Amino acid sequence: MKKQTSFPRIKTELTRILALAVLVLSVCCALIYAFVQRILVTNENEYLLVSSQRLQNRLNSMYDHLENLAVTLSADGQIQELLVAELPEKTSFIRHMESTIAQFQILESDIVDVALVSENMHYSSVYHDEELDEICSRIEGSDFQWVETRRSSFVSLREKEPMFLYGNHILLDGTKVGTLIISVKSSYFTGDLDSIPFSYGLAKDGQIYALSQNEEDAEIWEQWDAVWRETELARFGNAYIQSVFLDKMNCYLVSAHPANHNYTSSNMRLLQIFIWSCILVVALFLFLILALVNKRLVKPLQVFYDSIKEIRSRKKRHLENRLELDGCLEIREIGNEFSDMMEGIDELNKTIFENTTHLYEVELERQKAELAYLRGQVDPHFLYNTLEVMRKQALEKGAPELAQMAVDMGKIFRYSSKGEPFVSLREEVEILQSYVRIQENRFQGRLKVFYLVPEELLDQKVMKMLLQPLVENAIYHGIEPKTGKGAIFLGVRREENCLLLTVKDNGVGIGPEKLAGLKRELEAETFDTSRHVGILNTQARIRLTCGKNYGLTIESAQPGGTSVEVRVPVIEEGGKAYVPGTDCG
Repeated sequence: MKKQTSFPRIKTELTRILALAVLVLSVCCALIYAFVQRILVTNENEYLLVSSQRLQNRLNSMYDHLENLAVTLSADGQIQELLVAELPEKTSFIRHMESTIAQFQILESDIVDVALVSENMHYSSVYHDEELDEICSRIEGSDFQWVETRRSSFVSLREKEPMFLYGNHILLDGTKVGTLIISVKSSYFTGDLDSIPFSYGLAKDGQIYALSQNEEDAEIWEQWDAVWRETELARFGNAYIQSVFLDKMNCYLVSAHPANHNYTSSNMRLLQIFIWSCILVVALFLFLILALVNKRLVKPLQVFYDSIKEIRSRKKRHLENRLELDGCLEIREIGNEFSDMMEGIDELNKTIFENTTHLYEVELERQKAELAYLRGQVDPHFLYNTLEVMRKQALEKGAPELAQMAVDMGKIFRYSSKGEPFVSLREEVEILQSYVRIQENRFQGRLKVFYLVPEELLDQKVMKMLLQPLVENAIYHGIEPKTGKGAIFLGVRREENCLLLTVKDNGVGIGPEKLAGLKRELEAETFDTSRHVGILNTQARIRLTCGKNYGLTIESAQPGGTSVEVRVPVIEEGGKAYVPGTDCG
């Protein structure tokens, strides 16, 4: 097709638009930038003070709460006895201690660990004995106090967040008998502060414990290292720093953020004038852009979209008229190429339909030939006569169960090899009962099947051999591997224009990975019936006969068993046929 070079290319128009946009916005941003700098640093400083006060309140609140908890635990008589008791005698007190600690951890989920240490006892879920001894050595006096911030050395917990450690020595009659250590998640204090670009730390005894993970932290702490005093928010080197002494925790709370040397003084009124001027310019500019884009791009693409939407909603496979689009060269070419593509698809669909019809007919003939061949391999009359001889001999020799099995086998064979593809639910249940009797004899009392089939549904038509493969699958994969007795439940109910048939067992169940794979196979477009023959073959028959809205759903648990639900449409009186693709609603 010859290109219409008189129309501008979309790349050229977009380049012009972007160049103009960059020029105008660059001028506006240059004018505004200098006035915004000072406002930003002022706002950040105010925000830093507010955030620091909030963190300070949270630290003090948690300290008071933990102090009450520590007093309660330290005064507990049985815990005191546990700390001083000899090793053989500690068992009687350990359950009380674990129960008491668990209650406090339930009430305060941010408490990671409550540790107890004495000369002959180290109890903790996150620290080694050496770590506990080191922590105890850092606790001064008997008062409750904040000790430090650290991570657990356990491999499984090493990558977890650091913890705040609080502790105090436990006294009995004025004598130290042990130490209590409480560890709290650091996220309790800093969880909602992680998104704020500030740095926080706790300073004590010449060491700073960083609470944030900003890249500038190390440089900021080095600058404050020379101060070590309570100070108002002020600039130290390349950072604005504030430090507040926390009496309860006996440490400094240091808050900081990097200074920006490009900030300058500002005039709010002049800033407002510039901002509104820039907004006006940008608005006018955007109006011109939108007008141009609407004419050259949006309108043609909207026509294109409407055409596609109409094709989709009406499920059309061809265009009644070729699609002609206005606008840039590429838009026009898209319309022409789309029209050509739809015409090609229309021709391809016709070819595919003809080939598919031919292949389907050939496949049907092949299946009929194979079925005829298989049926011809066994003389039905010979088989029936053989089963009848077996039945009579079983009765003569006092084996009525064997005789009944011969009768049931004959019924199943006649039922599956002859007759129409659709039968009444009554016939399907009767032949299933014959199959179940055979299996009950085989399992010698380990198998029981329960039926819940309403009388008014027994005359409904269903596909032949719909239930037997599912029950067989439940027996061999659910009940047989199970130790002890097993049961299968068969239930039928009607929901509007659907029959829902449920086969549920209390067997060993299916593993999560295997169940997920089986569900994917059931939802596939094609079915590999070499595995899960009962389930996949039944699904394939239902989908081919009734449409993709019908079929099997399967749920399972280990242990607990498996449940398979079959959804098929109701056939109205008079033999109204299935309508593939319709729903039950």
